[in-house]
Amino acid sequence: MPQTPSKTFSKFCRAALIASSMTFTLSSLGLNISHAATHESIDYQKVLQEERTWAGVSSKTLRVGDVVWSYSEGGDRSKPTVLLIHGLGSSRDTWNDVAHELTRHYHVIMPDLPFAGTTQVPAILIFLFLMSLNNCAVLSKQPVFKII
Repeated sequence: MPQTPSKTFSKFCRAALIASSMTFTLSSLGLNISHAATHESIDYQKVLQEERTWAGVSSKTLRVGDVVWSYSEGGDRSKPTVLLIHGLGSSRDTWNDVAHELTRHYHVIMPDLPFAGTTQVPAILIFLFLMSLNNCAVLSKQPVFKII
């Protein structure tokens, strides 16, 4: 049975908590935090990979047209497939805790949606997406963003 993510993940969480409390304390005292002591460097991608391994999934990519989809997949392919879709501003790694439980009984697929995570989208598609948001804003008379 896989163990929880390594000590690196615990160090990452501890460092984040210490850094946020130090920032709040120093800023509330009016001190410049740019000279504060630096913390141990944590490789965030390595932490995510360890978490995916713990969850029983592996990272994969798939090219469809001009989009290179990144996704995680795990579990037995002969079992029913569960597709886990993350929300806006999130990534496939949102589901790692759930996948840890599901991969025992299901085939699990967790894609990174375009404009999130590591799925690669051509610049023209990003432009078209932003323009469609702008068109929606014009129709609703609520600006989403302004092109300068």
